[in-house]
Amino acid sequence: MVPIQIVSDLHLDSSRLWSTYIPPKAPYLALLGDIGTATLRNRKPLADFLLHSCLKKFKAVFYVCGNREAYGSSWSSVRSFFNSFKEEVDSRRLRGEALGEFVLLDQGRYDMDNGEGKVSILGCTLFTQVPPHARAVVQETLNDFKKVKNWTVAHHNAQHAVHLRWLNQQVRELEAAGRRVAIFTHHSPTRDDRAVPAVHRGTDLNTAYCGDLSSERCWKRVYTNQKGYNHENSKSKGFSSGEVVGI
Repeated sequence: MVPIQIVSDLHLDSSRLWSTYIPPKAPYLALLGDIGTATLRNRKPLADFLLHSCLKKFKAVFYVCGNREAYGSSWSSVRSFFNSFKEEVDSRRLRGEALGEFVLLDQGRYDMDNGEGKVSILGCTLFTQVPPHARAVVQETLNDFKKVKNWTVAHHNAQHAVHLRWLNQQVRELEAAGRRVAIFTHHSPTRDDRAVPAVHRGTDLNTAYCGDLSSERCWKRVYTNQKGYNHENSKSKGFSSGEVVGI
């Protein structure tokens, strides 16, 4: 079993209280989105958090972007920042600095082959498919389409198709190779009532945060699927930064 610690929705751009408080409970850490916005102003604090509170404590840190990482910026700018940050971390590791590996899961795959078997980690934001009847209210209401440059419900839906196609292709390949699979996403892959608070069930706005992948190829080979965001849920009560899943 490969233990991975799960943390999400720290919102460090709103509060720095979590910036030094992730006690390691496993060798690997998965940060599943909405950790902090990647605006020009917030990039140094976010990078410092990743370096000092995460990469100096864990063997590897998996990072999935949430919808809020791009607030005050654009998705192209955010991806550029994280790719540059990864290059910096890789360079510092090559120079002998004691840092864990930074793994950006932006349609990313990470393979681990050890005594526990062959494990593959897949990750993406997993934007949802907002249906036609909900598009107007979602576009007008959510900050995703007010605070992110050049981003509309049409872009959101198009990216959903890209992420879903990629996940299904990856799982098909991994299935043939007999590997165990974990998929890390920010948005929820299910609309099962057990995963959606009653107040949000069936609402138009909820279609922007969760979808139903139960009939997809990628659903059938998932060993564990840890979402980062689904409004309020049972995990939010007594939230623990020490949540660990075994793969």
